[in-house]
Amino acid sequence: MRYILLVFSFLLLVEFSFAIEIRYSEEKCYKGKNSKACLSVGEWYYKLKKYEKSAKYLERACNLKNGEACFRLSKLYLYGEGVEGDFDKTFELVKKSCRLNYIEGCVEEGVIYKIEGKFNKAISILNKTCKLNNGRGCNELGDIYFIGLGVDKNEEKAKELYHKACKLKYSYGCLNEANFYSGKKALEIYKKACNLNNNRGCYQVGYFYEKGNYIQKDIKKAKTFYKKACDLGHEKACTKLKMF
Repeated sequence: MRYILLVFSFLLLVEFSFAIEIRYSEEKCYKGKNSKACLSVGEWYYKLKKYEKSAKYLERACNLKNGEACFRLSKLYLYGEGVEGDFDKTFELVKKSCRLNYIEGCVEEGVIYKIEGKFNKAISILNKTCKLNNGRGCNELGDIYFIGLGVDKNEEKAKELYHKACKLKYSYGCLNEANFYSGKKALEIYKKACNLNNNRGCYQVGYFYEKGNYIQKDIKKAKTFYKKACDLGHEKACTKLKMF
C-alpha cells in the first residue's frame, strides 16, 4: 500500500511539474514572443490530442516566422486535426516553411509539385534539398530520374541519388539502392535499411537467410530478422514466423 501511495504521489508531482512547464512556456510564447516556446507548447498539446490548442500555438509560432511550426501546422490542415481540412492552406504553409529555411518543408513542397506534374519545379527544389544533405530529398529526386518525370530516364543518376539518400540514413533510399544489386551486395544494403528500422529491409534480410540466397542458410538468423520486421509492422514477416 505504501509503495502504491509513493508511486501515485510521484505521478502527481510529475504531472504538476509538467503543467508548470507548459504554463511557463505559454507565457514565453505570448509575452516574450518566443517562437520556440510556442512550437514546444503546440507539440505538447498535439501529443495530448488537444488539437485545437495545438493549432493555436503552432499558428502563433508560424506567425513569428518559425519554419518548423509552419510545417507542423500544415499537417493539421492536411488531416483536419483541430482545424478544418484545407489542402490549399496546407500547401501555403508548406511553402512558407520552406521560405523560412525549414528543409523538410522544402522537400514536401517538391513532392507536392511532383504529384501535381510540375516536374521542373519539383526537380529544382528537390535538387537543393539533396545538396543540403536531406535524405528524403535525394530519394524523391532519385524517383524522378528513375521513372523519367520531366527528364530523360536515367537509372545511373537515380542509383547515385538513392545511394546518397541511404548514406544520409534515409531507409527508403537504401531499399531503392538495393534494387540495383543482387547477392551479398544487396544483402548488405538491406541490412542498412533494417538497422534504420525499415520493416521491408528486415524482411528481405530474413528472406536471404531463410532461403540461403548467396549466403549460408541460417534459420535462426532468418527468424531474428523476421521477428524485427514483424515488430515493425510487416504482416508477411509475422506470417513467416508462424511457419517455423
